[in-house]
Amino acid sequence: MLRDVLATSGQFSSDANFSWIALDEPPKALVEHFKPGDDFPRRAYVAAIDYARKKNYAVIVDLKKKAIVSISDIGTAQPGINNRDTEIARAIVDRDTRVKEALVKRGLKIPGRLSDAVSLLYESVGNDPALTGNHGRLLRILFVSDQDAVNAFAPAVDGVMAVVDLFAHRVVQFTDQPGTAIAPAPHDIFDPKLVAAPVHDDAPAAPPPKSIKLDGNTVAWGNWRFRFGFNLREGLVLGGPERRQRLG
Repeated sequence: MLRDVLATSGQFSSDANFSWIALDEPPKALVEHFKPGDDFPRRAYVAAIDYARKKNYAVIVDLKKKAIVSISDIGTAQPGINNRDTEIARAIVDRDTRVKEALVKRGLKIPGRLSDAVSLLYESVGNDPALTGNHGRLLRILFVSDQDAVNAFAPAVDGVMAVVDLFAHRVVQFTDQPGTAIAPAPHDIFDPKLVAAPVHDDAPAAPPPKSIKLDGNTVAWGNWRFRFGFNLREGLVLGGPERRQRLG
């Protein structure tokens, strides 16, 4: 339903991506005075990226009325990286011959398309003075040095980096400078054969707690107390850890 409201609103091009969706929190006073049976708003926040119009928007949608409440152009603010971003970024670096030449020069084997032979790591650009004046949707790309890596935790090639503008479909900053030579690395850093034996100190190990008690989002584990929660950016978040001293 939410996507239908956005797609049929006429406010976005056909090349728009509604990438991040979250609850638009109601006013605190309304929540504090809520009673069963009261009406309450159901609104969603959406980060919209319109690649054709080269703009980013913050959108509020009323889910009950099935209508857009507000659309705000957020300028150079950058919503989180999404699959459409990485798809465009791959096509950009595949077209830029400088990137392939720099990686081949360092010993990587790239018989065809770069992104088919080398894994790419995507990062936001952060606050980079060197990019002042670039107001598109920017993405920083690093290149994995181990072409046989089984996950994204392999080291990146040192000295090669590209910043791409996803709106302009081009590389706006390319770095190719001397760096540390590529060294052999485990293809899977989580391989059990690579895990070192646990190190034990002289203190006797405390027995594991017999039970874990859960009260809402508060966990009691032995003499530890902490809260947990989840959000889009950090994932699992632990709060207020407290260790209670046992007496007697």
